[in-house]
Amino acid sequence: MRKLVSSFIFFCSAAAFAAEPSVTFDVQPRVIHLGESATASVRFHNMQNPAQPGTPQIDGFDVQSVSQNINSTADGNGRQELTVSFDYTIVSRRAGKFVIRPYNELPGVTVEVVGTDGAPQSGQEQLFAKLEPSSTNLYVQQIFDLTLKIYVSTKLNLHGIGPLQNLPAQGLVVHQPQQLDTQREVINGEVYNVYRFSLKAQSVTAGRYDLAPVQRAELVGQRRRRDPFEDFGIIFGGVPTEPRDITLQPLTLIIKDLPAEGRPASFAGAVGQFTFDMTAKPADLTAGDPITLNFRITGHGNLDGVQMPVLALGDQFKTYDPKLTSQNFNEQTASGDKTFEQVIIPKSDAAKMISEVVFSYFDPDKSAYQTIQRGPVQLAVHAASKDKASLLVENSGTPVAASQKAELLGSDIVYLKPAPREWMSVDDRAWYAHPATMAAQAVPALAVAATFLLVRRREKLLGDVAASRRQLAPKAARTGIARARSAIAANDAKQFYESLWSAMSSYFGNRLNLAPGDVSSARVDAAFASAKFDGPQRQLVKNLFSTCEQARFGGAAAINATGAEKQIAELEDALRACEKIKI
Repeated sequence: MRKLVSSFIFFCSAAAFAAEPSVTFDVQPRVIHLGESATASVRFHNMQNPAQPGTPQIDGFDVQSVSQNINSTADGNGRQELTVSFDYTIVSRRAGKFVIRPYNELPGVTVEVVGTDGAPQSGQEQLFAKLEPSSTNLYVQQIFDLTLKIYVSTKLNLHGIGPLQNLPAQGLVVHQPQQLDTQREVINGEVYNVYRFSLKAQSVTAGRYDLAPVQRAELVGQRRRRDPFEDFGIIFGGVPTEPRDITLQPLTLIIKDLPAEGRPASFAGAVGQFTFDMTAKPADLTAGDPITLNFRITGHGNLDGVQMPVLALGDQFKTYDPKLTSQNFNEQTASGDKTFEQVIIPKSDAAKMISEVVFSYFDPDKSAYQTIQRGPVQLAVHAASKDKASLLVENSGTPVAASQKAELLGSDIVYLKPAPREWMSVDDRAWYAHPATMAAQAVPALAVAATFLLVRRREKLLGDVAASRRQLAPKAARTGIARARSAIAANDAKQFYESLWSAMSSYFGNRLNLAPGDVSSARVDAAFASAKFDGPQRQLVKNLFSTCEQARFGGAAAINATGAEKQIAELEDALRACEKIKI
């Protein structure tokens, strides 16, 4: 104990680190079985060469081996972050809850040891999942958190976790998950490893969303059927896995529309929590000189809905279109900033002030609109010289002589355009006045427009994998059906059913954006159910899947050409029906 205290005091003088020196204590995991081991760690942060603390005495545990680990990182300023950890392996000897605090200077940690008397209930699930929203008070356009918890019994060995499936196709957007720390929980005497993920979600339309998502997981050590190639893979380091679809507990989200009451006129769609700053430079200038306004909006929420505040300057200023100069957004935290810039020019020394600028947003945590005001900004505008004032051309609508008429082009450049001395008529018989010649002028423009549309469509398909695969689905099915017809001519029953299976697998794999091994009769039927499609083709597809599965793995008798052609015709009819529904 004295070693720990003396090490802490002596090495607190290290000043080259990014943070203050400190000592922490932790135990992981905090839920274990009787006789199972855990790791108790004493960590010295930002201390050089700390002495190893004495071996702790922990009631209910045997303390075994100790190891030392050093981790050094650098922050953005080049300062060092150093952590020296002494890890003790402790083995539980009694069941119960224990507060482990081997050193009085450090806070204790509660560890639960589950004994044999806490046996799990009969029929209790060993693998299940939950999806929980961060709040039940949700609004349209609000970015909120969904926490995915996958409970895996310690009797199972999890190999991997796939994407969350069967989410709404429209209205609700769910982004890629971010993994959190893994925890342990005891439920009815069963110990579970709880894998936690955070998902950002946003609803673009108000309403009720009934979610019944499915989570794909891969378990280790459970093979569906014997495969000699699988054994060959195990010898050389492969791991046999079994895919498992986990149906989550149903979840209902109620998304409310933004309230009309109390909505300020300056509200443009920002939902979240934001700050707003404005600068105007220079404030001391001559009439005709530009003033650059900068607006920076920072916060957490739907940054896409953040628009530049509207200026109310009156007719004392000439204004130019605003532009977005920078935008930063972190999808994992749903936070970022936007910076806008606008140039204005005072027309005369009568422009003394830039009126206040307001930015409004809706705060879902407070269920209320918030408004931030910046300004007004006082100006010192001096009168322009006579020569400079003559360049401030304004379109007042007063008629002037044709030879003196001025046209204002971009960036305040004045170009004098005198009237022509005489007018000439165009001969209708001239080749360039012929209707065919005039029509030909549109051909290049139409070609450019067609090229633009084709390129845009290609870029859209490249950016949207699911949409691109949906386009490929009919062609992929036709390839398999063509091979099936060839198998009929060759009287090859096995090849016929393999080709029929390939046609369905390729079509539904592309249509539902599934991996080749993920296509199954159950997955396709679930997609039909989700689309509320209950036509005769649904049962037909289910029967074809079953027939192909039996023929491929159970053997097929000699092929009947008439029956085989009928099966192909039925499949083509079913796929045509699928093209008309949204699955």
